[in-house]
Amino acid sequence: MYIENHALSGLWWAVYLSVDESRSEKYELTEILFRQLDFPTRTLGTYKLGRHKEAVIGILEFILENEDIFKGKFEGKTRFITKHLNLIGGVKPISYYDRSYFKSELQKISGKIQSI
Repeated sequence: MYIENHALSGLWWAVYLSVDESRSEKYELTEILFRQLDFPTRTLGTYKLGRHKEAVIGILEFILENEDIFKGKFEGKTRFITKHLNLIGGVKPISYYDRSYFKSELQKISGKIQSI
């Protein structure tokens, strides 16, 4: 989801990474991604993590499944989770992991996320 100089290509890339053909509503996660413009452009888009479709879907599924955690301070909480996963990416080859890995990593820190 690396959005650089071209807004249209950045928009296409963000949608591509968040669409999940296996869901009954394939754009359900895309709606979460664009809940706040800062999320796809700065928060997730500036990390290499945001270029890995499975990571993006895992993060968005976690948010969807834990809506109560993200009712307030959405921006701060999404920044926290992307920074946390980016740190993990510094020591693990995250491009080899699927969405369930990212969801389980976020579940481990759900208490910290909620306290933000």
